[in-house]
Amino acid sequence: MRSMDNTIAEHGGTAPTVTDAASTAHAVSKGSIIARIERLPANAMQVRARILIGAATFFDGFDVTVIAATLPLLIQKWGLTPGQVGFLIASGSIGQLIDAFLFPSLAERYGRVKSIAWTSGIIGLTSIACGFAPSFAVFVALRIVQGLGLGGELPVAATYNQ
Repeated sequence: MRSMDNTIAEHGGTAPTVTDAASTAHAVSKGSIIARIERLPANAMQVRARILIGAATFFDGFDVTVIAATLPLLIQKWGLTPGQVGFLIASGSIGQLIDAFLFPSLAERYGRVKSIAWTSGIIGLTSIACGFAPSFAVFVALRIVQGLGLGGELPVAATYNQ
């Protein structure tokens, strides 16, 4: 099986040039690797990964819908000021901003599917915990942690949606 290392070794340790590639009938290129991967049939693990990624991406939009629907109740229950309402809405974005920089490197190190599973767990657990938050401060803290999960999920999921 020809690989880029084999091709380089055949050319004395240097990368092949355009003329060398023309003379090598079976040279490996990025395009040929991508084309080969695209022709492979889907397996069960790929299907499970796509379902998990789709579900995780769904929860990002669901989070926005839930906070918008429950905001009038929260304003009444906790007597929130307009500044607190703004901070509550933005609190998820604070977590997203932090983790959007951290999780992609963790995904490269430990695997994208594992990373998506971790972020989905964070999102799920904090979503449930938000329903039981006894005060505004606890709710905001949980929303920030939930944002960490969402911030880690979106960049990693984007690699699968290309």
